Amino acid sequence: MLVSVDGRGDNMVRLFACLGAVVVALGAFGSHGLKGTISGVEMDVWRTAVNYGLLHIVLGLIPIDSSARHRARVCWLIGVLLFSGSLFLLVLFHNRMFGVITPIGGLILMVGWATLAVPSLGRKKL
Repeated sequence: MLVSVDGRGDNMVRLFACLGAVVVALGAFGSHGLKGTISGVEMDVWRTAVNYGLLHIVLGLIPIDSSARHRARVCWLIGVLLFSGSLFLLVLFHNRMFGVITPIGGLILMVGWATLAVPSLGRKKL
């Protein structure tokens, strides 16, 4: 069941679901609309954007009641937008400047994972 268990994640579920639909559409566009118009390397970059995006979107839809989980979801949402988004833009516009954004998105994805590994990361002390 893809429902928030803590009540505050309902909007996150909606965001991840919408983003998932967009990434699936972009994956199909890459496979069919871009086939033959971009190089093999660019198609690999496109697929990387799709794969990383979908992986983190699915993870963001798994309900777990914890504040660390919420922080991870926020990181994954931002990370997917920056990481996958910059790779899509890099391929579409052939502008290497978009590649500067990619590692920032990747780092934010890793921070999301770290918040699960170290639950107190980012927690305010009273």
